[in-house]
Amino acid sequence: MIILNAGIPRSGTVLVNSILQQAFACRGVAVQSQNSNHVTLPDKMRSLMQSYTPDGPVQIVHLHSWDDVCVDIFAKHPERFISFANIRDPRDCVVSLMRLHDFNLEKACGAILRFIAQFIRLQRQTKPMVLRYEHLIENRPAFIDAITLRAGLFLSAAEITKIETETSLTKMATLSEAVDQGEVPTRVLGGNRRPIREHPKTHLTDRHIQSGATGRWKQELSPSDAEKLRVTMASACKYFGYE
Repeated sequence: MIILNAGIPRSGTVLVNSILQQAFACRGVAVQSQNSNHVTLPDKMRSLMQSYTPDGPVQIVHLHSWDDVCVDIFAKHPERFISFANIRDPRDCVVSLMRLHDFNLEKACGAILRFIAQFIRLQRQTKPMVLRYEHLIENRPAFIDAITLRAGLFLSAAEITKIETETSLTKMATLSEAVDQGEVPTRVLGGNRRPIREHPKTHLTDRHIQSGATGRWKQELSPSDAEKLRVTMASACKYFGYE
C-alpha cells in the first residue's frame, strides 16, 4: 500500500503521518516514510512503483507537490494508492511558513499559493480524504478513527486513545526539542537561510512546534501586513470556505 500524505505546508501533515505510523504499529505492520520535495518526488514515485509488491511494507509519502510525472504514475495504478490531504486557513499557513523558513511575507504568500494550486490538482485526481486542520485539532479521537479506517485499520477505543497520547502536542514538543538538542537521529534540510534539522521518521523539525491557534495571522502580523495577507489570500480563503 502506498499512502499519499499530502496537503498545504503547515496544515498538519506531520501529525497525520505520526497518526498513521502509530496506527500501523498497533498491528505490527512495517511502515516506511519518505519526506519528498518537488525535486525528489518524481524519482521517489518511480522507485516506489518499480519496487511495489502487494505484500510489501506500507509506504507513506509525505508531500506538498503533485507534478505531471506523479499524475501519470497515479493514473496508471490508482488502486495502489490511498491519499490524505490537509488544509488550513491559508493565512495561518503563510505566517507559519514565515516562522519556519525565515521567509518574508511576499515569499511565503507566493509559496503557499503555488502549493494550493498543487493541492487542488491532487484533490481532483486522487480524491483524498480531506482533513481540515482546525477540526483535526479540536476533535482528534474522531479524526484518528476516521484516518485509520480509511487506511483499512479497525482499532479499538483503547488503541485510539493510545495513538492520541503518542501524537499529542506534549509528545511532539518533546521530540522537537530532542531534535533541536541533537538527542535523536536527524538530517539537515537544504535550501534554508538557517539549517533545519528533521527527524527522518516523523519529519518533525527543530522549529516545527509553533502556535496552533486559529487566526494567528491577525495577532502576529502588523496591521498593514495583515491587510496585505487578507487581500492576497482572499480567493484561496473563499475556495476553502474560510472567512
